[in-house]
Amino acid sequence: MATRSDLRTAIRSLLRDWPDQDILAAAITTTTATTLTCTDYTKYKTGQIIELDSEVMRIQSISTTTLTITRGYMGTTAATHVISSIIYIPILWPNYELNLVINQAIIWLRPEVWTADEISLLVAADVVAVDLSAEASLAAYTWNYPYGNRIMQIWQRPTSSSSDQRYCLFTNWQQYDTDIKFHNPITESMTMLLRIQAYQAELTADTTALTCDGEALEAIEYYAAGKLVKGLVLDRARFTDYSAIVSDRASTVQELMAAGRDLISQALQAKKRAQRPYVTYRPVPGTLKY
Repeated sequence: MATRSDLRTAIRSLLRDWPDQDILAAAITTTTATTLTCTDYTKYKTGQIIELDSEVMRIQSISTTTLTITRGYMGTTAATHVISSIIYIPILWPNYELNLVINQAIIWLRPEVWTADEISLLVAADVVAVDLSAEASLAAYTWNYPYGNRIMQIWQRPTSSSSDQRYCLFTNWQQYDTDIKFHNPITESMTMLLRIQAYQAELTADTTALTCDGEALEAIEYYAAGKLVKGLVLDRARFTDYSAIVSDRASTVQELMAAGRDLISQALQAKKRAQRPYVTYRPVPGTLKY
């Protein structure tokens, strides 16, 4: 499955935004220092955004290898940085900003794009509700609607039945956040098969991978790229830089907005393809038949 780093690479490919790199020539030992020493000052220009580790900075002025900077730019946190750290010099978008729009795209895909998990659960007789958060087999799931998991279907058969008896669709229930409540008490112990809507958490590290792929991955890439391109219209400096880079594709505001709409349109199409149909099936022991 694709990681956050893979997604950034794919988005940069769509945007033609490949960052340059330089080396930090002297450690930044405090969070209040307003200068840094670079290795190759010819790579920088005043007003440019640079990135060190997870901190974004903005260049105020350049004096050979000494850059005067604004710390903790774009809502990032100022931090210390060791010598020889890599300075990323994006054309327009730092990794921090791409990480934000990737998570925005993941949220945008909820709750329609999902994959189904099936979990077996033993329910005793006379029970009127099941606390999902108390079940060990469901510990990996979260139930905060609309961004968590949801029970899509429940199939059941009596625990006392023979192993070849089929499961039957169970409709005597409703989910309330972490609880399944039964309309009537269960008259005998049941083995229930829960069909659960899976959940894609936001990505918090470069090595964190998506739980889905295919069209969902494509939807995330196009949505994130479209959001970034449309945002250029509100930032004149970035718009000018980007138009110069891709002058053959987006040299005016109108063309840039059209490019953003096209990317969002492709994201919508990919999202529609990624939506799984609501499948009704009758499972039998050992085999789930759709």
